[in-house]
Amino acid sequence: MRLKIPLVFMLFIVPTIMFAQEGKHMGLHELIQQALSQNPQILAAHARYEAARARVAFFRNLPDPMLEYGYDKLTPSSNGKPMKTLSVTQEIPFPTKLFLKRKAAKQEMDSFQQEYRETQQRVIKEVKEAYTSMFVANRKLALTKGSLALASQMSKAAETRYSSGRGSQVDALRAGAEQDKAMVAQKQFEQDRIIAQGLLASILNMTPKDLSDIDMHMEPTDEDATEENIIDRIRQDRPELKSFRNMLDKAKTEYSLSKQELLPDIRLEYKHEDQGGNFSRGQWMGAVGLTIPLWFWGKQGPEIAEARAGFKAAQADYQAEENTVLFEGRSALAKVKASGDIVRLYEDGILPRIKSAVTTARVAYESGTGEFSEYIGAFRAYRDYQMEYADALATLAVSKADLERVVGGDMDSEGEMK
Repeated sequence: MRLKIPLVFMLFIVPTIMFAQEGKHMGLHELIQQALSQNPQILAAHARYEAARARVAFFRNLPDPMLEYGYDKLTPSSNGKPMKTLSVTQEIPFPTKLFLKRKAAKQEMDSFQQEYRETQQRVIKEVKEAYTSMFVANRKLALTKGSLALASQMSKAAETRYSSGRGSQVDALRAGAEQDKAMVAQKQFEQDRIIAQGLLASILNMTPKDLSDIDMHMEPTDEDATEENIIDRIRQDRPELKSFRNMLDKAKTEYSLSKQELLPDIRLEYKHEDQGGNFSRGQWMGAVGLTIPLWFWGKQGPEIAEARAGFKAAQADYQAEENTVLFEGRSALAKVKASGDIVRLYEDGILPRIKSAVTTARVAYESGTGEFSEYIGAFRAYRDYQMEYADALATLAVSKADLERVVGGDMDSEGEMK
């Protein structure tokens, strides 16, 4: 789908200039960077990832050796002195066990890394939605000022006709009420902007005062993404799906590790006795032992069954997650396309026609050939359609942000990920 939006630039350029004059230019890119570095949810997800990464090193080493010193008066040495011994014992798990434990920890770390990326993408979407809400509130404020100007023009025309005896006082009062209604709408949109600013500040871990000067600018949307491309990108780049895939790999590794528990571990021991109070002339001994999984039906057997069930559960969880995110991708793409079509309908048909209708009705009424009901009806329709168009632009921007979150990153003009 190729969305060409010529009127969007005209509607976006006015608020862009207005806010550029405030001096501090903190645009959408800077807001996203602020969120990535300061958002508490992102910081928490990163800390969990760092903790998982630290756990990987735990499985690179053997268990701690045991150093033992013995003092035995019951069994004296040849010179009648108490027997003294010094021994060192080292447990060595079967080599493949350490490898699989380290592999499982690495897969868990990768899962937390993808959770961290997923949190980043979700917060970026929240930033874009709050930014869009602020932009729409500003856009509607600008449109309301235009409506006030038209309402003032209509009120003057109605007063002129009434004072000349060619119009009714009711028409003049109705025109004045439209001015008041536009001022009420202006207050509402100012409130909407304050709320959106507060929401954005909370996401960025800032205060609303810190966001008093924002460069409000939104680029026209130009997308050409197909369902096949979206599905491929979700499977490749969606962090949450990668996280489930890592957990599936971890469950598979733990299943293999559970079967490794049937293999023996190794125990090495070295013991040295003193000779006449001198260890250097004493005797020594060494021993090698193996663990025997003799009670496998009551210990290793249940562990293997548990790991097998966990692996099957992870397979089902991954398939369920894949089905969910693929549906989200198809749904998000459909919303982007539908929103783009709606925007084009407003730009190419509805807004130009209703603007022409207002001009025609105004000229006819001022010349005395038209009815006030036609004039005020065209004015109200023009005002409402402008607001609906602003909402349609917001829906398109939010839909695109949701699609980027579902896919796992920003998209360029060819539907590819950046």
